[in-house]
Amino acid sequence: MNALLVATAANATSVQPVRTVTYQAWLPKAGVTYGVARDVSLSATAQRGYRAGGSGFNQQRGQHFEYNPEYTWNYELALRSQWFDRRLTVNANVYYIDWRDQQVSVQLTPGSVFDTQVINAGKSRLYGAELELSGRPTRRLNLYMGGGYSSTKFEDSPSSAGQLFQFVPGNQFANAPHWTVSGGATWQHPTGLFANVNANYRSGYFQDIVDQPAIAPARDIEGRTLVNAKVGWQGRHFGAFLIASNIFDVVKPTQSFVDFDGRTRGAVSDPRILGLSFEGRF
Repeated sequence: MNALLVATAANATSVQPVRTVTYQAWLPKAGVTYGVARDVSLSATAQRGYRAGGSGFNQQRGQHFEYNPEYTWNYELALRSQWFDRRLTVNANVYYIDWRDQQVSVQLTPGSVFDTQVINAGKSRLYGAELELSGRPTRRLNLYMGGGYSSTKFEDSPSSAGQLFQFVPGNQFANAPHWTVSGGATWQHPTGLFANVNANYRSGYFQDIVDQPAIAPARDIEGRTLVNAKVGWQGRHFGAFLIASNIFDVVKPTQSFVDFDGRTRGAVSDPRILGLSFEGRF
């Protein structure tokens, strides 16, 4: 065990000379907006996205690696609208992204955070929709809600990655939940009294792009819902509030892995937190 630790530490402190890489890209963008009514508009946008390539260093193997730029074509339809004398706002987006040479970070040795490097994961795609609602039923009460759905998929794998990516085609992106929903209510009195309660939900997701079961996939990280609140007084320049985060003390994993000793390790969401906050505005 000592020999293994010494060898890993020696590789982790290896040194390579600085390497310089240069990239350039043409990034066109086009869009059009049509005013359907006074407070209702529809928009369509198409644009090319780009992230430069680069280089890095695998600490465990003591090896230098490079990765290429990634490119996307982004297509989006958007609705922007206000109703009932602008007391209700409804916004929505539908999008599709065609991704080429997506840059992803992978662990070449499962469970080893030092044996990690960035590779270009072939072709992938992403599509989804978002909805946002905000309403003011009274002068003192504001209600808001938002939700989103996304579907991700790797459509092929890079030939240079060998056996590492033999199961990637058809897999989902890492850390990409299908559903996210949030909402809340804010009440504010002219005297400065203030109260807010909000909740947010996130469905489960995979934390790795390789190790995903092909049949009846069970996600590594399960979904969770958190509820928060903030109550107090807000003046023109000063405010004092009682804050409660994760009111129901929901404790769910946000990251996990099986260590070399066979034990599952990782991190969990923050526990319930109660606090007092003072704020100043100048």
